[in-house]
Amino acid sequence: MNRWWIQKIVLVAALCLVGGCQVAQVKDSLMDQYAGNDLDSQMEFWHTLAEKKLVSNNEAFHALVLLYCGEDHAQDYGQRVARLVESNFLPASFDLPADHAVTRGTVGIVLSKMLKVRGGLLMQLFRPDGFSTQRYAVKEMVHLKLFPASSPHQIFTGPQLIEVIGRAEDYQLSVDRKASAEVFEEAESSAHDQGTPTDTQEK
Repeated sequence: MNRWWIQKIVLVAALCLVGGCQVAQVKDSLMDQYAGNDLDSQMEFWHTLAEKKLVSNNEAFHALVLLYCGEDHAQDYGQRVARLVESNFLPASFDLPADHAVTRGTVGIVLSKMLKVRGGLLMQLFRPDGFSTQRYAVKEMVHLKLFPASSPHQIFTGPQLIEVIGRAEDYQLSVDRKASAEVFEEAESSAHDQGTPTDTQEK
């Protein structure tokens, strides 16, 4: 074994010690009680999520679907993952268990797809299930101020995820308002070019 390989093995071992190679498991899933779509269930879900020290994949995906659709009709984790994969929000190769603590890399990938964040060239070049894509997705989320300074392997507490969901919602609203303003300006410009009076022109 040459020296380069020894250095590589030592580096990987050091990263495991610093970042932790064991995946945290989340007990007492909120999905056992608050998976319903009625207003009371959704309010209880968000309220109880704010008290959690760790958020599972299942809980995070429920929160993300609620952000995107307002409702989550999945009956279980498998259906929830299948819906996210079908919508191209998760790679087809995603196979992490429901009770594993969700990473910022996973949430970054889903949000970048939901919010149609293209990112830079490097993010677009890497395959969707690769770690590098997670890394660049997280960097883009940090750049847009949706995430605090983060690494892909970091996990979320309940309050942290709720803050990210709130920022994502605000971001989407600002994008929608900008798009609406651009459509309005284009209509105004077109009407002006054709000599058609508009509501903002004096009659």
